[in-house]
Amino acid sequence: MKRLRGGFAVVAAGTLMSAGLALPVLADDGGAESSGSAAEIAGLAAAAPAEATLAGTDDPAEGTGEAAEVEAAEAPEPAEATAELPVEPAPAPGQEPAPAPAVQEAVPANQPAAPRAAIAGSEDDAGHDDEDAEAEEETENEETENEEAEHEEEGEDEEETEPEEGDHEDAAGPIVATKTANAVEALGDESEGRWYISYTIQVTNQPNGDGDYKDEEEYTLSDTLSFGHGIEIESATWSNGNTESQFQGNTAELATEDDDVELGEGKSHFYHVYATVKVADGTPEYELTCKDGYSGGLLNKIYLDGNYVDSACADVPHAPKYRASFEVDKKWVIDDEEFDHGSQPYGFDAWLKLGPDSEEIADAAWDTQYTDFYKGDYVYLKEEVKVPEGCLVDYSEGLGERELMDKDSAFTVVNHVECEQNLTLAKDIDPEDYWDYAEKWTLTATAEGAEEPTLEGTSWVSGSVDQDVTYTLAEEADFDGEDEFSAGDWVCELVYGEGKVSHDGDKITPSYGQDIRCVIENSLDPEGLHVDKTAYEAIDVGAGIWEIEYEVSVTNNSKIAWRDYDLTTTLKFGDGIRITNAEWIRDNDGEEGAWEDPEEDATATLADGRGIEPGSTDLYIVWARVVVDSDASEDQLDCRLEEDEGTGLLNEALLNGKYSAEACAEVEAPDEESPAKPTPEPEEPPVSPEEPPVAPAEPPAPGAAAPNPEPAPVVYPQAGGLAMTGTESMGLVSAALLLMTAGTAATVFSRRRKKG
Repeated sequence: MKRLRGGFAVVAAGTLMSAGLALPVLADDGGAESSGSAAEIAGLAAAAPAEATLAGTDDPAEGTGEAAEVEAAEAPEPAEATAELPVEPAPAPGQEPAPAPAVQEAVPANQPAAPRAAIAGSEDDAGHDDEDAEAEEETENEETENEEAEHEEEGEDEEETEPEEGDHEDAAGPIVATKTANAVEALGDESEGRWYISYTIQVTNQPNGDGDYKDEEEYTLSDTLSFGHGIEIESATWSNGNTESQFQGNTAELATEDDDVELGEGKSHFYHVYATVKVADGTPEYELTCKDGYSGGLLNKIYLDGNYVDSACADVPHAPKYRASFEVDKKWVIDDEEFDHGSQPYGFDAWLKLGPDSEEIADAAWDTQYTDFYKGDYVYLKEEVKVPEGCLVDYSEGLGERELMDKDSAFTVVNHVECEQNLTLAKDIDPEDYWDYAEKWTLTATAEGAEEPTLEGTSWVSGSVDQDVTYTLAEEADFDGEDEFSAGDWVCELVYGEGKVSHDGDKITPSYGQDIRCVIENSLDPEGLHVDKTAYEAIDVGAGIWEIEYEVSVTNNSKIAWRDYDLTTTLKFGDGIRITNAEWIRDNDGEEGAWEDPEEDATATLADGRGIEPGSTDLYIVWARVVVDSDASEDQLDCRLEEDEGTGLLNEALLNGKYSAEACAEVEAPDEESPAKPTPEPEEPPVSPEEPPVAPAEPPAPGAAAPNPEPAPVVYPQAGGLAMTGTESMGLVSAALLLMTAGTAATVFSRRRKKG
């Protein structure tokens, strides 16, 4: 009888539709039923799979809809479906639901989400304005009449045989629920990590293979949001077309037993779920991605009559990508002293390079903010470094790949540098012939405030010193003659390294990595040569003939230097005194010479470029014989100088053309009646200069009176600081010795020469 009543209902509906009337069938249980022809119902069953599920369901085979489409094709009537019901699109975030269309058929689960408009309460029948729709209605009327006749026949059979209780329920088609996830949309800037998603749920009372439906069937429906960890639900609502309600936590009861929601034969109810989420910072990608059967991404599950039936899921495009900025600071630690970049010592520099990796890098700048990045991005830091010679970068901190963990990041690159400074002290001697004396000085460098020298040694002493420490340079010598050297200034130069040498007088301050050499030159200023002359007492040998002997000494007062010298001697006798002959001999080596014509040239050269060793004396003996005229003026016979003319037996020695020494002895004019005195034979031969005469008179000191009644010779010193010279009396062997003859005098001088 139920099927008969159903048949009559179809006939009645067809009759009214042919008249252009729409019969709305409303559900008062919160769901929306869709009425329509048998063909429409068959199309709905084909579009809504009986047990379809989306990604994340327990049964991977479900969700294809193929089985349902096949069953719908095998249904005996109607043979063709001429119209399809559109799926309600999901409204944009914050948009009010649009009114439901007058006619809506069941749609597949993978169609776009339905809007938030009330679908459950909409009327699904609508007339067709075009001619094809009218033809279809006529055909349906004819089919309805045929079906009515068939039902009358079947009714007669049913009256005869009634089915057993429960046979219809087992044979009726199922109620199925499917779910679709719509596109994920960003709320605001994608970098903020806020997203919006909507889902469409369709509950359908679909026929079985025989076209049988469940009668007005009640059902319950719940929805659970199983999002990945790190995805926080900001808000979640659902709508059945009539009302909109909030989720309690992550679950919502869309239809409960108390709601008495019934779903008519071939009808569908639509529900919509809306959610906004906030993805936490640092949420890993696997929590943002859908996983088969497990929580992850934006997974949403539905339960029909308490049983899981379907799910839908969508991936979150990405975690929050906040804008991030960073800057890179630079510091130096040089020999354990820290410097900010820009205040580091001269010769140290570094240039920043950065990029996404070690290959793609470009020039950058220290202490500059870079903003074109997102939180979580990686940057690669490199640098080019320059340090002075003598310095080495021990290690660096802060380079390589760095992650932008915060909105504002600051990185610091630190170079740890070790430097070695070296100082060398050297001695220079002028002239170079005396280089050996350079090793006789001790050179020192003493740090400011220190008691002991940092460096100490002879020339070319070298060692490590500290940077930016001032050292005092000094020298010290202790050898005989060291006072003959005069010290110059310290001269310091950079051997290698960079920067200027900080040097002032005897102070030196090395900088980082500098190798400095400081040299002090000592110039030899040796003690000078000294010339001295002594005249012995003139000997009267009779007949106006006199003999005189002089000593000339040249002394090298230097303890260091050999000296070369020139020496001449000039017989500057007074007028009336004629030189007959004159000779000289060097006592050191026996070198001798004589005046060729003393009257014409009274000067003789005793030495020409002769070298004399330090601290030694050369001794010369000069001998002369003269004849004093009887009419010689008395003032020409004494030793009193008048201007440049000499008197008496004056002898002048000239050293190197500028240092002179003089000695003089007096003589007397002869008595015209006095004959020459014979020379007696001496009892003993004359003794050598090394052995004094038997009873000689002691030579007077320069300027002192001679030990005889005659006046002593006078010494006239020359300019140049020479010592005053004097004469010495030459004692005779015997007081009774007469004046010697010329031959005797020559014999005496010859003996003196042999003494050398």
